[in-house]
Amino acid sequence: PPPPPPPPPASEAVAAAPTPTAARFVDIGANLLDSMFAGSYRGKQAHEADLDAVLARAAACGVQHAIVTAGTLEESRLALELVRRQRAGGCPVRLHSTVGVHPTRCLDFLPEAERAEIEAAMAAAADGGGGGDGEAGERDGGGERGRALRGWRVAGEGVEGVGASG
Repeated sequence: PPPPPPPPPASEAVAAAPTPTAARFVDIGANLLDSMFAGSYRGKQAHEADLDAVLARAAACGVQHAIVTAGTLEESRLALELVRRQRAGGCPVRLHSTVGVHPTRCLDFLPEAERAEIEAAMAAAADGGGGGDGEAGERDGGGERGRALRGWRVAGEGVEGVGASG
């Protein structure tokens, strides 16, 4: 089948959107850093960037605020940059951003040596070897991203009790 037509310009999207009702919404998990908003799907360019049109449609349907999610330090920087750029450009949805680390990515914030030590201990625990005074295991079958680590003491810059349990 032929590829879908490109999305309409933001001005047409707003004109075609239903008239908003009294309902007002807040999107608490807007993954606006996803490459799909730049038109890229699985590494292939499928269409022009359409983030402005998406935000215009959201506003036309009653979305007043959206919180751009970030799970790492680098994503936090990118999210703040996106929020500032969109606000300066007159975005119809008031954007906000999370800043911090998602529990499944907490090891990204450790220096390489400490991260390697913890990952080795996790691998040993997963193989039944235990080790240290902490415990590690699989959660939700999620592999490395789904591992929960509790109770480990990490030498260096005040990192103690590193853990992701939520």
